Amino acid sequence: PLPRYQAARYEARITGFSDVLIDYYVEATDTKGNTARSPIRHVFVGQRSGESSRRWEPPEPTTSDVITIFAPAPGNLHWGVNGWQRPDEAYWPPQTVDWGDGAAVESPLAGPREDGTYSVAIGPFDRPEQAVAEVDFVFHFADGSWSSPDETIPIRPVVGTPPEVEITAPHDGDTVRGTIEIVARAEDPDGRVTRVEFLADGEVIGEDLTPPWSIEWDTSSLERGSEHTLRARAHDNDENRGTSPAVTVTVADGPIGCGMVPGRTKLSLLLLLLPLLPLLPWRRDRQHRVTQ
Repeated sequence: PLPRYQAARYEARITGFSDVLIDYYVEATDTKGNTARSPIRHVFVGQRSGESSRRWEPPEPTTSDVITIFAPAPGNLHWGVNGWQRPDEAYWPPQTVDWGDGAAVESPLAGPREDGTYSVAIGPFDRPEQAVAEVDFVFHFADGSWSSPDETIPIRPVVGTPPEVEITAPHDGDTVRGTIEIVARAEDPDGRVTRVEFLADGEVIGEDLTPPWSIEWDTSSLERGSEHTLRARAHDNDENRGTSPAVTVTVADGPIGCGMVPGRTKLSLLLLLLPLLPLLPWRRDRQHRVTQ
């Protein structure tokens, strides 16, 4: 049926602004003096250096996910939660600063990545101090311009307990070269792990459907000396996800020594020594027995 009443429309016009981000909200008061206020919104008036990329990973995050947000240019992520409220400090990535308006903070974008984009990782949003139902953001680019319009990422609550996962190889701070094996440990307290995804700099680079959880990662096309952040993301039979702590590795820019690259370098060194084994003198004493 058609509605019985049509809501009245109100509008206001402001002028005289250029190259500035405007925060605004709408406040309504009825005949009895009751007042309601809309969430704070933002709009940039002026020329923009780039549109919002509207891209984040995973596309439909839960409260247990680490969310990587990608930007087309350098600058900061200007963000809040739950309709532009200031996020609790427990959620702030390193070097985040308070914007000072009670609605947002700014976190620096890292990069550029191999594809020329920039990114920042936020979350998981599972702290009891502040429940988070959505993340609101715009990009504050390094040239002073802003993306528009606001972006909103809905955050789905977790049902049950998410799986636990960590990367066991390579280790944080390792130097890598060529094709390496990334290995993860994953378990689910109240169900079973169905698959594990592996991410480099926020992008999925592969997945494993059966334990032991691992993939091979070819680093030969990456810039020498560049640093990359690895994570593993485990999925369980309740469609919950758990994300591992970050592991940072550096792509070798020259010859590297024994033990610095997981897996293949140690194996090739062993194969090199095997032909020399018959030439080595063997000795047997009373306490130890050597076997081949």
